[in-house]
Amino acid sequence: LKLQEGQTLLSDLKSVCSEMNRQRHTLHLDRSGRPYEFLEQIKDLEEAATRYCSFQSVVLAKLAQQSQHLATRTSESLKAHISDLVEQRRTLEGESWETQVTIYETERVLHKVEANLASQKAAQKRAPPQDPELIEGSSDMGVAKGLEANFGLGPTVSLQIREKIKLAASSGHPGRNWHSIFSKGAVEGVLDEEMFRKTLRRTLRLPHSTLPDSDISLLVHALDFGRQGAVNLQALYQFLETDIDKTQLLHQRDSAAAMLVELRESKAQLDEELRNKTIAWKIADACLRVNPIKGLELDALPAPGSGNKPREHVLAARRRPIPPEKLERLRQKLRPVIFSQCTQTELHGIFSRFDTSGEGYVEEQDIRRAMREMLRVPLRTISDAEIAALCASLTKHQSGVVAVDDLVDFLDGGGEARTRPKTSSNLEPLNQGADRRPMTHQGARSPNTWRSPRMVDNSTR
Repeated sequence: LKLQEGQTLLSDLKSVCSEMNRQRHTLHLDRSGRPYEFLEQIKDLEEAATRYCSFQSVVLAKLAQQSQHLATRTSESLKAHISDLVEQRRTLEGESWETQVTIYETERVLHKVEANLASQKAAQKRAPPQDPELIEGSSDMGVAKGLEANFGLGPTVSLQIREKIKLAASSGHPGRNWHSIFSKGAVEGVLDEEMFRKTLRRTLRLPHSTLPDSDISLLVHALDFGRQGAVNLQALYQFLETDIDKTQLLHQRDSAAAMLVELRESKAQLDEELRNKTIAWKIADACLRVNPIKGLELDALPAPGSGNKPREHVLAARRRPIPPEKLERLRQKLRPVIFSQCTQTELHGIFSRFDTSGEGYVEEQDIRRAMREMLRVPLRTISDAEIAALCASLTKHQSGVVAVDDLVDFLDGGGEARTRPKTSSNLEPLNQGADRRPMTHQGARSPNTWRSPRMVDNSTR
């Protein structure tokens, strides 16, 4: 209602003003009461307009105060949201890193288990054929139980001897590759006691303090199935591999593989969530930098994917030519940024790269790309809307394209700064109209052919 009232007052004031302009030469000659009525009407309209403006001023002040309050609250809310997003990103980055470390450890364990399985399989292939008559009742736990049951080798002594030999074999030698260690000097799968002791002392470097000769003799006696005073290598291999449970290794491998799949899925989810939080943080940070003018421009743009065009009045405002004084200020801001990176010839070549037709003209988007990507002109120097208005100011016949020569001449200030000759003084002559000195080919004035105006006046007297 107030808007309609204001529009009505404005229409009445415009009609009264036009009537006054029409009757400005005859109104003072009218002797009837019409001029007084007309002046009273004008006075009433002025008072109503004054009251309306006062009321709207109060309303605008309240709206400005409310908008400032809302802008402050929005800014604080965005800052808090950005801080929360930054903290969430930091947490997700830490969780992603920990998950990656866990994946690495799981892969290492899985590789170790698979290596143990492969080593056991290779040891079984390298071992000599098994003689079922050597060991009785060794189907479940291998040779160890047969040794403990048949020859009195207790479980504690058996475990201690086995662990000492394995510990010595795992340092400096290819792990549990028993065949490569004990097969040297063996004859038909049997190793005599003296050679067996030398292998333990020299190859595995087991000192007497760690494994005494009594334990070695006890082990040889337990593994001497042929009563030849020698060790049966097949029985020795099975004795050393007794603690390896293949079923447990397979279960451990399957568990590690399943955990690895879950960890990789969790890592992918964490990376996706981190990517989404990063995008949300960038959007919130961009919204925090939007000013009211930019907000109005963004509000006029179509929604992404809608296919609608921007509003015509927004495009017209963006492409409206810039006034001369603002155009000069814009040039003064652009020149130091652009010509600190290139010369006039190089600038012409940069813009000519976007001239696909070869006619010497470029479009608005090409100029914007050249300034942003190649010349690195920041938004604080010239905005996209100012680039559009600059193109509208330099275009001819509203064709929408700008000549490369016109653009370079504008940025270079018409070439004055680069073609001005060097003089000994920075001062310009005061009376430029009387300066009629001819120019030489080097741009210097001939001192013999020029006289000052005072000399000319004295010579003509």
